[in-house]
Amino acid sequence: MIMLSTNQYRAHCIDLEGLDGCESIRRAYYNLGNLIISLELKNQSDIINILDRYWPSTIIYQLAKSNENNQIKISWPNYLVQPALIIYIYVDEIEQEKQLVTQEEFHRRLDFIYRNHIPSSHLHVIDGNRPINIIANDILNLFQE
Repeated sequence: MIMLSTNQYRAHCIDLEGLDGCESIRRAYYNLGNLIISLELKNQSDIINILDRYWPSTIIYQLAKSNENNQIKISWPNYLVQPALIIYIYVDEIEQEKQLVTQEEFHRRLDFIYRNHIPSSHLHVIDGNRPINIIANDILNLFQE
């Protein structure tokens, strides 16, 4: 049996749905995405493109999380294509709750499909509602079996 203590080094995985990794990894991920999109936009200048995420949402989110009350100065990076139009869609808390319910339904369906359609000889279900070091130990112990 392998045991990890809480102070041992462990790599944190990134949940691409919510990017729960460390701040530097999230920033690098979003910046790389912005760069890739910008290169694509340069090649499609005659086409209308609608993006859910691009540099403005990345930088605004980072600034909102920083809780700094300093005067905010935003200047567009010269290596990214600037859009002709930026639209911010405000969603109130009631609508956010509706969307969360939809996400919960999706996750229940995802769980059902995993548990019922992946061959049981390959599938190992691990309770993710426990401390990370216990989850990591459970995963490492699967390799011992």
